[in-house]
Amino acid sequence: NLAAQHALILTPHVCEPLYVDGLRPSIDDIIKVGQFNLGFIGLARDAEVFRALRWWQEICVEHCIVDPEKGYFVDQFWAAALPSFIQNFHCLRAPEYNVAYWNVFQRPLERLDDSWSCQGRPLKFFHFSGLPDDDLTQVSRHQNRVSAAPGSALHTLLSAYLKKTRDNAWCGLDQQAYSFAHFTNGQEISKLERRSLLAMPRAMRRQITDPFAGNFHDLIPKPQRKAMIGLLHGLAARLGDFAVVAERHGLAQALSQAVRYAVRALTRRAHD
Repeated sequence: NLAAQHALILTPHVCEPLYVDGLRPSIDDIIKVGQFNLGFIGLARDAEVFRALRWWQEICVEHCIVDPEKGYFVDQFWAAALPSFIQNFHCLRAPEYNVAYWNVFQRPLERLDDSWSCQGRPLKFFHFSGLPDDDLTQVSRHQNRVSAAPGSALHTLLSAYLKKTRDNAWCGLDQQAYSFAHFTNGQEISKLERRSLLAMPRAMRRQITDPFAGNFHDLIPKPQRKAMIGLLHGLAARLGDFAVVAERHGLAQALSQAVRYAVRALTRRAHD
């Protein structure tokens, strides 16, 4: 009983080497989203675990973001540090746990009657992710390493899962709006505004009691709002530079540079 023997149990995405072959997921993809998959985690109730969880909670408040190119992938990225903080750690490599698109090519499924197995062991749980409901042979939108032939054990499992979700009308979740997509005044929050908030100096962010209140202008502390006028003029003057960056390195890089410039300029003006 691993849960009784260990304070922390995590499952790695892959347990065998992935070589550079141009297919996805690559080892680079795996590293960017985190060594361990947080679809499963086992934790004991002890002081060391609670101390690590408090750290995890605090850092995820502002840094639970999706930016794999910079090495950030929500809470999963930070969870890679948990084994360093919790001494009694177990890496669960058993193939029947947390089978998914990122490792099913290393853990082929077999079916006997109404049950599935993996490498001769009864399948404990399968992690469905990126399911392409229009073509289950693709297994997931996030990979191209393996296909599921109709009638195969993998295709049958995916089909059974998709049928159950459809029978339950996705529990209505596909009709639910994202809770954090808008400010309280109804204005949609852009990616640039999100990045700008994160890029603000920590002292400035701490003055913001509710990041969703009003609109982005309202988030800027009043002493710094006047500086925004000059800042916008500076941004306008540099649009040509940002356009060159966008052409050479992509729009995301240009926006990132624009945000960094804006924050530096705003910080300088606030200190003047």
